Amino acid sequence: MRNILVILLVICCSAAVSASDDDNSGVRANKFRSSLIGDFDDGDLSVLPNEGGELESGVKVDYNAGGLIELSLYGVQDAGVAANISGALLNISGFVNGEVFSSNQSFDIVDGSSFNIFSLGLSPSDTLEVSNVSVADAEGSVFAVPGLVTNGEEYKFKSYLVNDHDEGDWYFDEKGRLEIRDDGRIKLKVEEVYMGDMLVNGSGQLLVNVTLNGVEELIDLVFTVEDGEVDEDWELNYSDGDLIEIGAAILADDTGQVFAVPGIIAREGLIPGVAIARQVKAGLIQDSDDGDWSFDEVNSYVRLENEFTGNVKLHIYDVNAAGVVVDGVNAVALVSVLVDGVAFDASFEIPVINGMAEVNLDLGLPAGTTIELQPGGVSLLDDLGEVFAVPGLIIGSEESQVEAYLVSDSVPDNSSLDTAIFQIKGEAGGEAEFVIFGVTNELGELVTGSAAVNITGQIDGIDFIEEIPFQLAAGNGAFEYSFGWLAGSKVSLQSVVVSTDSTPFGVPGVIINDGQFFRGDADMSATINLADSIFILRYLFVGGEERCLMAMDTDDSETVSIVDAILSLNVMFGMGGDYPMPSGYCGQDQTVGGLSCDLPLNACN
Repeated sequence: MRNILVILLVICCSAAVSASDDDNSGVRANKFRSSLIGDFDDGDLSVLPNEGGELESGVKVDYNAGGLIELSLYGVQDAGVAANISGALLNISGFVNGEVFSSNQSFDIVDGSSFNIFSLGLSPSDTLEVSNVSVADAEGSVFAVPGLVTNGEEYKFKSYLVNDHDEGDWYFDEKGRLEIRDDGRIKLKVEEVYMGDMLVNGSGQLLVNVTLNGVEELIDLVFTVEDGEVDEDWELNYSDGDLIEIGAAILADDTGQVFAVPGIIAREGLIPGVAIARQVKAGLIQDSDDGDWSFDEVNSYVRLENEFTGNVKLHIYDVNAAGVVVDGVNAVALVSVLVDGVAFDASFEIPVINGMAEVNLDLGLPAGTTIELQPGGVSLLDDLGEVFAVPGLIIGSEESQVEAYLVSDSVPDNSSLDTAIFQIKGEAGGEAEFVIFGVTNELGELVTGSAAVNITGQIDGIDFIEEIPFQLAAGNGAFEYSFGWLAGSKVSLQSVVVSTDSTPFGVPGVIINDGQFFRGDADMSATINLADSIFILRYLFVGGEERCLMAMDTDDSETVSIVDAILSLNVMFGMGGDYPMPSGYCGQDQTVGGLSCDLPLNACN
């Protein structure tokens, strides 16, 4: 027991340090993005540098979905004729967690064009260092690479930075970005650069391998680090129309050791082929009518969850009527959905105590049920029956957002989807991200072609309709979109619908899970290892994340305590003890208790 406690103390201290680091990590390395241009070799395919006055060819690697790749190619030619190629290859290579990594994704080019969505298959928290990106024909001859046309339209190379895998040199807190622009400027920003536990003051080097109009050269720039911060903006001496292939880029410390490179850190997200419609979450904003209750619109929210029998989690704060705190009065929550295609309406009384309500509303639906959220599906009424709160977001607020998983609608003989998520963030002018996998038509065939997301709602009480077109390639698609709404605007959403050929098929919703989990898999990684013990300790002592309390309750005592971490370690190191069922398989809890399981993506669902 003494040895176990020593191990626990060491892990707990380590967990506390790690949690502190996470709290200060800021923006994670979440994207590698570049335009694509034709390389300078003769005899292979070519890429028109700027078709139709707009840049269309590019590659993006995102930290979602195990490293989500979006590849677009337009104007691909073979001896001056639009190319048709089967089995072209996209190569992305570098290192993952310090190990050599290379991924080849096969795709087809039809009439000179191709749009594709892939996944690198990374696990959450994997660090990908990007060394090379190239596009080749079926014979392996490279014809497109990351690059720019100076003073072209919308050309860009923009990547977040990650620490390289070597130890002993400088490191930074994963807040860094490198941007090379078509106007000949290079921008570099890195925060919290350390040597050991001390912030760096000194200078380093940015080295970028490029090919300028067919001639290889090295961009070698010196940057200054002041109190751990790098903020540089250089202007290079390029002429209009120069073609610049961009190769490997590195940041080196004052001894010449590499410490940062372009890359991403993968996070939990959508994985193709896994249906995990688990929540629709939105902030709560005041409706456009005057004279009824008001509340804290920054921290209040509503979330439809797929837990157990269907749950609506509602948190609302600082409720007041004409400046007087509402206390001891019931509000009413109205929920309108389709349950397996049948209309389902529910009304719940919500006690507001001292201006606050935090409740879970049980819909009482069986496992496997598909819930489609209807337009205006959730609203809150005051004691006079007037609507005072609806789902929405406030533009300009980084905390305000709407996140919705999508499900196939209940219309028969229609297209369907496997997995999709739609998110609007309040930052800037309203930024949307969307990714969808496995869209099939009524014949079960993967869909390639035009699609759209149609959104209706109100901006400051005025109705709006927005259609965002995008392309599906073999059933997959993605986009980023900026609405351009004014800061301070309040946006309420009535409906979000995905369609192909103007036929709707996908709407926000959830599929109720059956409460299965894997006891001991505290971090929901689908494996039992030391990380589970650390996860429990973080939860107990440093305010770490809660995912599935039932999985963290390793002794099935219906509480999560230090005993669960000790049992986890004992099982891990073969020192005695076993997990109660379900252990070693996915199953349901064998005892009745009050612990919940906010099931994220894992082996059981």
